[in-house]
This record gives sequence, structure tokens and C-alpha cells, in this order.
Amino acid sequence: MGVWMLTALLAMAAPPWATGGSRGEDLQVHVVTFGPGDDIAEWFGHAAVVIEDTARGEARLYNYGEYAFDPTLALRYLQGHLTFQVGERPYRRTLQLYAQKNRDVRLQTLALSSTQKLKLATLLADNVKPENRQYLYDHYSDNCTTRIRDALDVVTDGALRRQAGPGLMTLREHTASLSAVSPVLSVLIDMLLNDQVDRPISTWEETFLPREFERFLDGVVLRDDDGRVRPLVAGRQILHHAQRPPPPPPPSTSMLLAAGAGAGLAVVVLTTLGGRHRRRVYGVVVGLAGLMLGLPGLVLTLMATVTDHHVTFWNENLLMLHPLALLLPPAGLVLAVASSSSSWSRRAARVVGVVVAVMAGGAVGAVVGKVLPGFDQENGAALAVVAPVWLSLWLCRRAAMT
Repeated sequence: MGVWMLTALLAMAAPPWATGGSRGEDLQVHVVTFGPGDDIAEWFGHAAVVIEDTARGEARLYNYGEYAFDPTLALRYLQGHLTFQVGERPYRRTLQLYAQKNRDVRLQTLALSSTQKLKLATLLADNVKPENRQYLYDHYSDNCTTRIRDALDVVTDGALRRQAGPGLMTLREHTASLSAVSPVLSVLIDMLLNDQVDRPISTWEETFLPREFERFLDGVVLRDDDGRVRPLVAGRQILHHAQRPPPPPPPSTSMLLAAGAGAGLAVVVLTTLGGRHRRRVYGVVVGLAGLMLGLPGLVLTLMATVTDHHVTFWNENLLMLHPLALLLPPAGLVLAVASSSSSWSRRAARVVGVVVAVMAGGAVGAVVGKVLPGFDQENGAALAVVAPVWLSLWLCRRAAMT
């Protein structure tokens, strides 16, 4: 049964708080945090909120992380056009499903007043209506966790937002930490992100992550009308502890390691092109470099121009990772197999010379730009690896093609 149909069926059997049949003093509110899973969409964890009527023995889980699976899903996500919705689910069964997927399941019971609990339950019941349930997903600012955070902030008259403080990490650092399970994808994701993820953020903004939202709630206090203060979280339970290895450390972005890797690649390029067949070898090397650096450049260009992901616009990496480099694989192949006196080889040599000069110039510009205002993207490690490759290819281009 599809997500949309199941949601519609559940909506037909409305819970008592949706029809005015619940009292605030009979309600309990729980925030559920689910740990990371195996799929890329599960790396960052998940959160949901539960409303339970203890007098009537009924509970529902509200999940703001539902979306329709169809052939356009990946394209809509890449374009920034992915629509999510809130669904109303059976409480116990949903927790069992996550436990069966070997994901942590942790529960925080909130010490809201009777009025606040009833207000939240009514708000959620209203959100799940067909005309209200959908929203445009944004990974960092509007997702399954921030929707719950915002609802709680509304029913507590802004108490959550007022207690936000300086964050511990930037959005880039949080992203690297949780995507480290796949080093290759982690590096690719890091290259896609512009300087908007490098600014200091607050603990309020950090709550786009379920684990940070859980930690944030633990520190929130509420003040009663009589002035008494109480913690928002009244109790905690670990309902399932996943049997998973500890997460790997984030990929190292040490400038020393990156500079060493870049220098090593440059040395390999320069020494490889010192032999008798340097023209043919140069064709192979420049073709491989164009393929390895041009494909990420193509993705960067598309993400910066035809999507609505604001965190990928004006990416400084485009100066050295650009689809122009994809001209090098066919041109390099011609250099590698054709006679140096053929017209095809001469044309290929001109293409290679222009493209390598442009890419090397872009890499130099990206490095020099670091001393200028506005060039504040945290991409020093990428520069240290990629710039030496383009410079070494440019330095030996004439000698290799003679």
C-alpha cells in the first residue's frame, strides 16, 4: 500500500484529540529520535513526535519525513523540488519497524503543560490534513526535525528559540561527520557545498540534525506562570540500541595531508612525462585528469545553475573543477594514438593546450582569491590537491607534445 493511501486511511479514523475528545491532562508527548541507517537517506538519522491519550489508550506517531517514491524522485531531490509530507502512523508498529532495521530508537517525554499538550496535539492533527500536510523539503532548514522543533516552539510561545546559543560546529562539519561512512561520497558532497555552510551557526540551526535536536531539548527549561522552572524533558528511554560499529571519524581535511597528496600527484605527473614516449603518455595522463576532474565539475555546474539548492550556488571549486575539462579525454586519446604529424593530433594538441591553460589559470585564481574578500569557502584541502595537478600538466605541456 502506498504512503499516500495509508495516510488517507488513517486520517479517516481521526484520533480523539482531533475531534475534541481528549483532555490535556490525559495527553503525553514524546519526541522519538531514530539513529542513522544504512542508506544514504538514513545517514543523518530521523525524528518524529508522538501524541498519546492515556485515558483512551490511543497513540499516534507524526512523521514529517514522508515522500512519494516515483521515477522522478532523484531528479526532484537534485533540483531542490522534493515535496515531503507529514503522516500519521501507528505508534508501536512504527518503532518496531525502525528497530528491525537496526537503528537506535530513543524517546524523550516532554513536561509540557496540559494546555500546551492539547495545543500541540491539535496543531499536529491540523497539519496532517490533506490540504496542510505537504511542504517543500530543505535539508538544512526545513525537514522532518525542524518541523517538530518549530511546532514545539509555537506551543511554548518561543521558549525554544530564546534558549538557543552558539553552535559547536558549522553545517559543513556536521555534514562531514555524518557522511564519513562513505569517504568517497563524503568528499563529493563537501565539494558541492559553498560558503553558506561555513558560517558560524546557533544551536537552533544545528537542530536540523535529529541527534542535535535531541541534545538541544535536553537543555531547554520552561517557566510556569507562577515563576517555577522545570526541564522540558521529563524522562528518557532507550527503546532499541542498534548493533552497529562506531561511526568512522570525518574525512581528514588537514592541509598538511592535502598538500602532501597534491604534491605527490604533481611529482607523479612530472616524472611520468620524462620518458621517450612522453607525448603519448601525456595524452593518457591529461585524458585521465580531464575525466576525473571534469565529471565533478559538470555536477558542480548543474547544481549551481539549474537547481534551487542555495548551498551549491557560487561555488569556488568551479574555478578548478569545470566541465570544460571533459574536452581533455577525447583530445588526450588522439595524442596518445595518432601520429604527431597528423592534422588530428595537431588539433588535439591545441585543444589540450587551451584547456589546460584555462584550468591551471582558474586554479591559480582560486588560490590567490583566498587573500581577497568574499573568497571564504572552506575548500583549502580541495585546492591543495587539485591545483598542483593542473599546474604540473600546464608546466610540461610543451615538452610533452614536441
